[in-house]
Amino acid sequence: MVHRWAKFLDTPTSEARSRGGLERWSLATQADDRSVQYAGQIAVIYRERLLVSVLPKNNLAYPARLSVGPKNIGTGFLCISAKNECFLVTARHVLLKDGLEIQQSVTCTSLASDLVSTVVLHLDCQSLSGSGYLKKHEKADVAVAKLGHREGDKVQLLEGIKKDESSTGTLVALPQDLIRTFDEAEVSCQIVLMGYPTSLGRSNQLDVTRPLLRHGIIAGKTADRRIVLDCPVYFGNSGSLVVEIRQEGKVVHYRAIGMAVEMIPFEEELRSNYRSATIERRWHNSGYSLVEPMDRILELF
Repeated sequence: MVHRWAKFLDTPTSEARSRGGLERWSLATQADDRSVQYAGQIAVIYRERLLVSVLPKNNLAYPARLSVGPKNIGTGFLCISAKNECFLVTARHVLLKDGLEIQQSVTCTSLASDLVSTVVLHLDCQSLSGSGYLKKHEKADVAVAKLGHREGDKVQLLEGIKKDESSTGTLVALPQDLIRTFDEAEVSCQIVLMGYPTSLGRSNQLDVTRPLLRHGIIAGKTADRRIVLDCPVYFGNSGSLVVEIRQEGKVVHYRAIGMAVEMIPFEEELRSNYRSATIERRWHNSGYSLVEPMDRILELF
């Protein structure tokens, strides 16, 4: 009988849930004392294992939509360093053409603290680079632009950065103490990816002023110290913030582990029926993606 309860409680039905939850249902059933006690313990374990968690709302204000030139769109996120300096973080290939030439200007749009209005910043990348405030990683696909210094709940912007007149809200940025390094990120942990994949959908299907979220897990780590996600990315997702969700006891922790920089493709070859040579090679999105860890981002702060 114990095993029958265990099997039922491991795969709860809508009937059990409708009677007020697994634990109440099991305790209200006719069974001997040992079975009821055992079933109740399983119900508690089941309930804690599936602890419902909702991403803190201010996390939605960390990602930024980057308009680079007339057509290109990418993603970045805002981060406050331990020295209270505010940075825009994104993939190197977003801010630099072919990874070499710095873009002339970038418009950065993120949700304000009220999650309704937006904060729009115009960056003169040439000016920031000349002042040493725009940096790129020599090996990793990472670039940062210093925006200013935080004083209280406001950021004093640097020269070369202009706040759009339409912006009325307060800038929100990820605190540096809410991160995990490459070594601290654990394979199989759940993650949420937040970005602006503007290559998706038809006109007016998506609200381009708000980030789009995807859910997955940390699928692995590479020899060159990058993180593999079981989560697809698309054009526009480069620079998307990745937040790890980890439950310790009854507490759920949300920590940034890095940013998505590229998809992992699946290659398909088409061969001729008459010759063994390949006549066409196609690349598909495998559903896996690569993440640059926070370690490499912090190196540029």
